Amino acid sequence: MGGGVRDRLLSFRSLAAFGGFALVVAMAVDTEFLDPTEQSAAQAPTFSPAAYVDEHLPETTRMISEAAVELPALADALADDAAAARAEYGVDAGSGAFVFPVVVTGSVAEVDDRFITLAVDGMPEGADVRIPLTTALNGAPIRDVTGTALFGDFANQTEYQEVANEYKLSVRDDVIGALDLAALDGKTLDVVGAWAQGGPPDTYLIQPVIIGVSG
Repeated sequence: MGGGVRDRLLSFRSLAAFGGFALVVAMAVDTEFLDPTEQSAAQAPTFSPAAYVDEHLPETTRMISEAAVELPALADALADDAAAARAEYGVDAGSGAFVFPVVVTGSVAEVDDRFITLAVDGMPEGADVRIPLTTALNGAPIRDVTGTALFGDFANQTEYQEVANEYKLSVRDDVIGALDLAALDGKTLDVVGAWAQGGPPDTYLIQPVIIGVSG
């Protein structure tokens, strides 16, 4: 009697072991093994802010150019009815901070190591219109001004900020970098870009996407 029980237990254990072995074999047959190159190719691509800006900057520049409002007209509209001007011309970049696509023509009044200062006809008295050259360059207004690059389009805050930084680098290298700063005194600049409200009153810091030089 005892021997029969033992035999049945041994048989059961053998079947269980065989079943486990068969399962492992089946899993191995169904598993696709990848070499390191194939594993890299199968992984989700890493986000590249440089690639994003390379792809989107031409369309961003076109949209800014088409929507741009003359800076003196915008300054007047904001002075008359700020809420209406924001609704008509601006994009809410979050927390009530508005950014505007603008175009401005002015003569170069001064160039230093940080800014180009423009004298612009039609601006309010005491208005300070500048194009940043170095530390004050900011890609966030360019990213935000079309209303098409939304925070939710990116995986996290880091990617969102990296895109702004890449826009800044592109402006620094391709727009500012194309200028002969030493030869700008007295020239006339036609500037298309983005202006974000904030900072000192009557100060207009234009983040440029296009700068034309004449005169």
